[in-house]
Amino acid sequence: MVPQVFLKKLIDSGKEVHDQFLVKWTENMKNFNKTKDMQRDDVFIAAIEDCVKNDHKLLNALLNPGLIYLSNQSNSLHENIKNSVSGCFASNGKFKTLDNLLGVDRVDLLKEARVNLPIVYSLPVFGKMIVMLGRMFTGKKKK
Repeated sequence: MVPQVFLKKLIDSGKEVHDQFLVKWTENMKNFNKTKDMQRDDVFIAAIEDCVKNDHKLLNALLNPGLIYLSNQSNSLHENIKNSVSGCFASNGKFKTLDNLLGVDRVDLLKEARVNLPIVYSLPVFGKMIVMLGRMFTGKKKK
């Protein structure tokens, strides 16, 4: 029972995390901001871990390699489930990185965020003109 719940939460949480990061990154790109999690894999993985700890409590509780490994040894599990759960482990007996488990790739997510932007934002010349005109007429925002 635990391996099935684990796999279901991985799939569901993967979609939610993907959508959450996609919306956040698209908004950042509309404002011409690049965050560190967009640029570096290690920061991206840390951001995903933080997201799972805060927003996906059940999945966070299930991310115990010992629990999942032992529950996967049950004879009553279907072979497909055993193979799927075994694929979550790296060769050293630990889980693969969380971005791999959830199926969220930083580079693919960036490409998808760029596709979601209006064409004006993806062309460098127009983007710089928009920023310049925005600063001329509205001024810099105070933080």
